[in-house]
Amino acid sequence: MAHWIYGPSYLSCETALAYYGLIPERVEATISMTPKRDAQFETPVGRFIYHHIKTAQYIPGITQVELYPNRHVLMATPEKALVDMINRLPPLHTLEAVQSWLHDALRIEPESIVKLSKTRFVAIAQAYSKQSNVALLHRYRETLK
Repeated sequence: MAHWIYGPSYLSCETALAYYGLIPERVEATISMTPKRDAQFETPVGRFIYHHIKTAQYIPGITQVELYPNRHVLMATPEKALVDMINRLPPLHTLEAVQSWLHDALRIEPESIVKLSKTRFVAIAQAYSKQSNVALLHRYRETLK
């Protein structure tokens, strides 16, 4: 439904992380990324938040998910959802700050981070090129066994 309200867009950030079971909290709004301007809509079915993303960063890491029978949506992979979130933060500067953000702020278990695809992280991180938070997240993932 989110892509019908304001598109093109794909579900991401906390919405995608909750769908994949990576964060324990319930998400109060449906969060999407769009190459258009930031937007927010209150509807009878809920609150929809759209964050701007550069066009070059839009495609890598999007997948089609069947939420209900014959109801498909575009959604970020878990790796892309994390990248979309960390890219919006102020600079973190250290691997310890990334670890704290993942484990303390988001409450993502280290074992869950280990299961994320290194290959997808590389492909997604390349689209974000020199953005330090994304590079730090990728480096942090590489330190985990």
